[in-house]
Amino acid sequence: MRKRIINIALLLAVVALMVFLAFHVKIKRPVQEVAVLKTIGMTCGSCAGKIEKALMRLPGTAGVEVDVEGGGCWLAINQHLQSLKHLLQQLTMKGSGAG
Repeated sequence: MRKRIINIALLLAVVALMVFLAFHVKIKRPVQEVAVLKTIGMTCGSCAGKIEKALMRLPGTAGVEVDVEGGGCWLAINQHLQSLKHLLQQLTMKGSGAG
């Protein structure tokens, strides 16, 4: 009888975990391309955060990863951006150049 109670409790815990995850897991937008850019003059996490926010606002952006120490920026694109020139302007406006 005790093993049966333990098995039922484990089953309920697994079901509860699956229900919890079903409501909290976010499905990300599909990625078609990845752009890798080198940033110039980015010196702090605040700079990286501003760049990340600016790039995430661009239509077609699926994700952004900015590396302050490495001086790089990875941009996941789910549709074609207007132009690479527009992307570089966004980086430059936030206080960092890109090459």
